[in-house]
Amino acid sequence: MKPELREKYERLRKILSSFPSAIAAFSAGVDSALLAVVAADVLGDRFSALTILSDFNPPELRAAAEAFAARFGFRHEWIRVEIEEDPEILRNPPDRCYRCKKLMMERIWAIARERGAAVVIEGQNADDGKVYRPGRRAVEETGTRSPLAEAGLTKAEIRALSKELGLPTWNAPASPCLATRIPYNVPIRRADLDRIAEAERSVRELGIADCRVRLIAGIAVIEVAPEDMETVLSAREALNTRLRALDFERCVLDLRGYRSGSFDGGLMTRPGAQRGKR
Repeated sequence: MKPELREKYERLRKILSSFPSAIAAFSAGVDSALLAVVAADVLGDRFSALTILSDFNPPELRAAAEAFAARFGFRHEWIRVEIEEDPEILRNPPDRCYRCKKLMMERIWAIARERGAAVVIEGQNADDGKVYRPGRRAVEETGTRSPLAEAGLTKAEIRALSKELGLPTWNAPASPCLATRIPYNVPIRRADLDRIAEAERSVRELGIADCRVRLIAGIAVIEVAPEDMETVLSAREALNTRLRALDFERCVLDLRGYRSGSFDGGLMTRPGAQRGKR
């Protein structure tokens, strides 16, 4: 392990050791997986992980979270949260992520208080302050801690550390909530989330791990890396048939390629946009 990475790893362990006990928001993604494994090692039975299931999550989330927790031997449970508890979230304003994150964090904190857990932790990293992340405000407002960011770990370093520690998530693609596939201010419907999830499953079955299917005015807009475009095009007839069966009006391939947060352009420059300390 490189000295700088080891220094940040030790810093992370020191931060975690300062907590009498902790509950982690756990999605089994790259960041929260590393946080959970290290927290479990440092805190032992004073640590547990909690996965929140909602219509915004990919359908595979529960099984992935349970399998990971079982493999690495830490206490884990899940609860379901109905997004409809805050109707404004479904209206899909640009601060949707803030509202949703606030709902989730408040639910986890309620459980933490019931059980006497000292702190709730979550997996944002040191890169998240460089992009539009309105959910960061909810983390700060609820008093939730972000140990990976506090230790100065970037996404690349989290992947490198995960690989050093033998975590299978070290090279997992990002998997943000399904609502990110719908443009802001377009109302979110459960039926749309379901067909987006199924459409992305169809693309992944071509052997493309990192992809997005965005819903724009009834059209399925497929985003993949430039090197994967030929794979999509070679399967275009079968893929078009499958996606049209999901009631998309048309299916198109975005020649700009896969872009994380492609609906967020310019939002960091708006007044009040969240640029955090991490």
